[in-house]
Amino acid sequence: MKGFKEWMKKQQLEWRRHPGNVSAKGAGTQNRRTYAHVLPKASWEENLWPGLQRGQPLELAAALRAADIQAHTGVHNLLSSWVACANLYFPFRSEQCDRELVASFLGAAVDPAIKELTGIQLEWAGEGALQPAHLLGEQGGKRGSAQTSPDVAFTVRARTNGKTIDGVVLVESKLTEGSF
Repeated sequence: MKGFKEWMKKQQLEWRRHPGNVSAKGAGTQNRRTYAHVLPKASWEENLWPGLQRGQPLELAAALRAADIQAHTGVHNLLSSWVACANLYFPFRSEQCDRELVASFLGAAVDPAIKELTGIQLEWAGEGALQPAHLLGEQGGKRGSAQTSPDVAFTVRARTNGKTIDGVVLVESKLTEGSF
C-alpha cells in the first residue's frame, strides 16, 4: 500500500501543478505539519470535483450545512479518502438516470433484489434505534464529528418475494490508508 500512496501523492501533486486546477498557492498544514499535497485549509473546496464546488447546482458545502454534517478535518488533503468518496458518489444523487445507474450496480454487486436508489448520504446516521447513541453508545456527536458513521450510505428499495423493502447499503471509503 505504501507504493500506491506514494504514487497517488505524486499524481495529485502533478494535478495540483497543472494550471487551472488549483488556485491556492503554497503548501497546507495538517496535524501541525506542512505538506505540498495539502491545500491551505480555506481552499478545501478546490479538492472537490468542480460540480461539487461552491456556487454549483450540486454544491457539497451547502448540502453539508443543510444536513448539519461536519466534513472531515482533512478535506484539504489531496489524499483525503473522504473527499475521494464525496467526489465519486455524491454527484449521483440528483438525476434519476444517475440513481438508476447506481441502483443497477448495487443490484449486480450487492444484492439482485435492489431495484431503486432512493438517496445518497454522506456521514450516515440512522434514526430511532439506528442512531449512533443507541447502536454504539456514542453520545453528543453529530454526523461527521465525534461519532462513528459510514462515509456514504446508499438508501435503496428492494423487491423480494413480492414485497418492497427499504434498506441501506453502508460504505466506508479508503484511498491511501496503510491499514483499516
